[in-house]
Amino acid sequence: MSEPSTPEQACTEIGAEPAITIQFSPEAMDRITELTLTACTNRSQCSSTHKTQADFTASDASRSDYYLVVPWPYPADQAMLELNVVGPGYDDSYTTQVTLEPFSPNGPDCPPTVLQAELALIEGSLVQVRG
Repeated sequence: MSEPSTPEQACTEIGAEPAITIQFSPEAMDRITELTLTACTNRSQCSSTHKTQADFTASDASRSDYYLVVPWPYPADQAMLELNVVGPGYDDSYTTQVTLEPFSPNGPDCPPTVLQAELALIEGSLVQVRG
């Protein structure tokens, strides 16, 4: 007598990229003219992105948050993050240690699985909210 076969798991095909994302409120974006985000591993491998206010679009009409994304092509799950924010009359810099966690948009047994982290600039502080 043969064993019953186990059905194969169906996976969706939602893509995901390894990245660090920083979220900004519309109020913060009113004051920001330029942003530079640099993320480095402890081996000084770095990824960087630079945006001006004109590069941003609202993430969706209902939330109206803005996002800055820096690719993370490294296998390291820790990053040192530096965010430079420029606006009228100020030039602020934020530095923080970030932990990236595996993210599987199609479920735990379906590819892809990538490292991601999400932070938010909240009341003058850079806070990790996911990852």
